[in-house]
Amino acid sequence: MNFSRFTLSFYIVKPVALIIAGFDPTAGAGILADRAVFNRFGIFSVCTTAALTAQGKDGVIEISPVPSEHLSKQLQGIESLFTPKVAKIGMLYSPENVEVAAEFLHRRKVTSVLDPMILSKNGTPLVREEAIPLIKERLFPEVSLITPNIPEFKRIVGIIPFSPEWVEKTFEFLKQYKQLSLLLTGGHKKGVPIDLLFHQGKLHTFTGRRITGITPHGTGCIISSAIAANLALNRPLPEAVSVAKRYLEQMLKRVIVRGKIDYLEIE
Repeated sequence: MNFSRFTLSFYIVKPVALIIAGFDPTAGAGILADRAVFNRFGIFSVCTTAALTAQGKDGVIEISPVPSEHLSKQLQGIESLFTPKVAKIGMLYSPENVEVAAEFLHRRKVTSVLDPMILSKNGTPLVREEAIPLIKERLFPEVSLITPNIPEFKRIVGIIPFSPEWVEKTFEFLKQYKQLSLLLTGGHKKGVPIDLLFHQGKLHTFTGRRITGITPHGTGCIISSAIAANLALNRPLPEAVSVAKRYLEQMLKRVIVRGKIDYLEIE
């Protein structure tokens, strides 16, 4: 047989990432931004939507949660087709959707990164108040990593960062969840941005570079998705954080100004 007449194609099966998050129609954050990041790292991502937002030049205008029954059916459909290697969880908004996400993670035992979104940049709540205790009670025991910024850390961990003995208190807090690691992102602190990773009883420090004059939209989504992508590529967590931080720093150099919002050109 003359094989020269045939074109042989070889396909590399990409890891699959599951996104459970909110929809930002401006594409600066939420599932659209998450998927762009996963694509950049060569990860195929599938998306489920927990909340819809209306956003404009002044930020978030309105949020409508997706009914929990529908979110559950979205996840059932994904499960029938794919076996995700990692999951990235963003805005869930309602306590009912926190329950749905927690039940899925408990059943699938997938490596997962949670960006515990509390407030938008214009101060709009991104989670209902009654859902916050459920995040700690139901999601924290299931996820692998949470990535709060300083205000989110204060709210959900209940410890003031950089106060006396706060590092020891944070490790004590994490012990109750066994598998949970925590990355405190340092963008809200003045001076050189330093991210701190609490992982397996050790503290890892990542020093970055601050780019002045911008307050970019979607950095929490980007860093958490980039970490999840690198975990899907089998990088150890500290290395995944390091790679993700370098990626975010490159994105911070690519800012598009729209209204009062600084958007990152994700690629």
